[in-house]
Amino acid sequence: MSTYLIGADVPAVPAGKRFAALVQRGPILRIPGAYNGLAALQARRAGFEALRRELDDLWHQRRPEVVKALAAAAAEGDRSENAEYTYRKKQLAEIDRRVRYLSKRLPALRVI
Repeated sequence: MSTYLIGADVPAVPAGKRFAALVQRGPILRIPGAYNGLAALQARRAGFEALRRELDDLWHQRRPEVVKALAAAAAEGDRSENAEYTYRKKQLAEIDRRVRYLSKRLPALRVI
């Protein structure tokens, strides 16, 4: 069974020698096993709140801004030569990907 670490400032990485150092740095989530098809997540209160704030920020602030900018870029005309349109589409996809990930993981969290 693999263990992965997730934190507010730490990407999901396989646990190993870095575990002790990461625990000292702040809120870490430990994923020890399976839970309803997802990995069972344990988080400190601070880590859970940081992830929830990130989800709220992405969904309620950053995404609407990018959608408005995308609409403005699309209104400029030819989309095949519009770098701003391409950039905003990629930015929106990144935001949606992170929102989807957090939306699946947060309900499975167990705060310790």
